[in-house]
Amino acid sequence: MTVVAVPMGEAAAGGPGDVLAIYGLGSCVALAVWDPETRRGVLCHIVLPEGTPAPGDPPARFAGPAVDWAVRTLGRVPPRDLVVKLAGGASVLPTQHVPMLDIGRRNLDAVFRELARRGMRVAAEDTGGKYGRTVFFHPADGGLVVRTAGGKEQVL
Repeated sequence: MTVVAVPMGEAAAGGPGDVLAIYGLGSCVALAVWDPETRRGVLCHIVLPEGTPAPGDPPARFAGPAVDWAVRTLGRVPPRDLVVKLAGGASVLPTQHVPMLDIGRRNLDAVFRELARRGMRVAAEDTGGKYGRTVFFHPADGGLVVRTAGGKEQVL
C-alpha cells in the first residue's frame, strides 16, 4: 500500500492500493471524490475559496478549479454519480466577529457552491469547529478516516 501526502493546494489521484493523506488541516478543506465503479478517487487540499489561478499554480489552491480537476481526473460523466466527502474548514483563529476573516467557513461555502453547480452532493462530512484534522482517504472502499487534534477518529 502506498501513502501519498497531499500538500496545501495540491491534489492527488489513487486506486485501490493507495492511501491519500492530508496532515494538519485547519481552515483548508479536504475534498475526497470517489468513483465506486472504478474504485479510484482523488483528494484535494483546498486552501482558498476563490481566485484566479496563475500559470503553474497547483490544481487545488482554489475551490472551483479543485472540483473541476477532481471531475476531470476521474473522467466520470455525469459527475453527480461520484461520491463526495469533506473534512476541515475549521475556524482556527478568533474571527467570529469578522466573517470575511473566517477562511474556514468561506472555504466550505465555496466548495458547497461549486459542487452544487455540477449537481454533486456531499455524502458525508466532518467540517467546521475550532480544531485541526488529519485525513486518510482509501480509494479501495471510499472510506475517509478523519482524526481530530484531540485524538478522536471516525470513518466517513
